[in-house]
Amino acid sequence: MAFLEKISVFLKNVQKQPESTRKIILWSAVIIIGLGLFFLWLHITENRLKNFQKGKFFENIGTPNFQKEIKNAPAMEVPATETPQLSEEELKELEKLMEEAK
Repeated sequence: MAFLEKISVFLKNVQKQPESTRKIILWSAVIIIGLGLFFLWLHITENRLKNFQKGKFFENIGTPNFQKEIKNAPAMEVPATETPQLSEEELKELEKLMEEAK
């Protein structure tokens, strides 16, 4: 219980301080905790990158199987499109419509 009593006494002393001092204590604690978490994250990320095995990663995803399937897939052909041929009557009718639209 001694530890909890020390924390309780510390918090009571902080509450007695002026607001500006309490803000400084708060932001100092936030910055210290934030830096600690940031360095912990960096350490964990570094370990993960060291243990990362690129070959096994692609095997787990199944990319070799996917690449084989793509090679065996039939080739896709784009159908040739022809421009429609208009008769003279259709051309005249189209010209009349264009003139009316003006």
